[in-house]
Amino acid sequence: MGDGNGASNEYPIPSIAGKGGYSVGYYKTGQKNLYLFVGAIGINGGGFSFYGPCGGGASHIALTDRGELRNYKSYQNEVLIVAGGGGSCEWGNFHAGDGGGLTGGSSNQYGGQNNVCTGGTQNSGGIGSGWSGNGIIIPADFGVGGSAYVSDSNMAPYLGDYGPGGGGGWYGGGGAAYAGASGGGSSHINTNYITNYQMQQGIYESTNGKIIITQIAF
Repeated sequence: MGDGNGASNEYPIPSIAGKGGYSVGYYKTGQKNLYLFVGAIGINGGGFSFYGPCGGGASHIALTDRGELRNYKSYQNEVLIVAGGGGSCEWGNFHAGDGGGLTGGSSNQYGGQNNVCTGGTQNSGGIGSGWSGNGIIIPADFGVGGSAYVSDSNMAPYLGDYGPGGGGGWYGGGGAAYAGASGGGSSHINTNYITNYQMQQGIYESTNGKIIITQIAF
């Protein structure tokens, strides 16, 4: 099961979007129906951006049908497996954080302030950052990548400009204001149901995620 990378706005200097994570494991069928949600840019928790690129969304498999991953915050044991989405980036020579693993990847510095956006963990969303210390940060959370936008009037006409959104995941990555690069979302394995599992960060490079289910006779 792989998940997509984030978007990249490559003007004027090429920047590198984060790659999606890869999660795999065995589930011994205990019920007829499983519910799949394949992530894409801005879908299933990819952090929102207005004018900028959205983060890569998570892909997940669950025992119930509650839609997007964020809707399982109070029903976490119903989720079997999650592959985290990569962060996005805008302008400049930036590199967004990869999705996947117990903790999503962090971005490199941006805005000349040595600021980074961190990846989501198993318990909390990644930390977002403003541009040159100015910005309104919308925190990443369970199933949702973070966002941020410029709040300093000295940045007019860019006041209110969103930067790259964080990658979606079990917990999403932090988003950036105006420009720069965001963090990747974390993956997750429900060890009550999944065996022989593995998670890898930064494996899947595509604008859309994918889920593959293979039947194995035991």
